[in-house]
Amino acid sequence: MMKAFFLDERDIGLSATCDGFQLFKQKTDDCWVILFINNNLHPSLRVKRENLLTTMIIPGPRSPKDFNSFLSPIICELQELEGNCFSLNLNNIN
Repeated sequence: MMKAFFLDERDIGLSATCDGFQLFKQKTDDCWVILFINNNLHPSLRVKRENLLTTMIIPGPRSPKDFNSFLSPIICELQELEGNCFSLNLNNIN
C-alpha cells in the first residue's frame, strides 16, 4: 500500500541537489549547480537529463562562502508557488 504524502494530486514533490564541478582541465575554477528532481515522476525517469530542473549555476573560482544568499531567491520563489506554507531551515546548510 502506497502512503499518500499530498492532499492534492496536483502537488509536486521536489528534491534539491547541489554539486560542484570543474570546468577546465587546469582545475582552477569550480562551478556549482543546483538541480531540482521531480519526485512525482517514475524513478526511472526522474534523473534523465530532460527531466532535471537546472535552477541555478553559481560560477567559481571557489565554492560560495554564503550559500544561503544564493538559495534565498529560490526559496522565495518556491514559497510563492506553494502559497507561503513552505518552510526550510537554512541554518544547517554548509
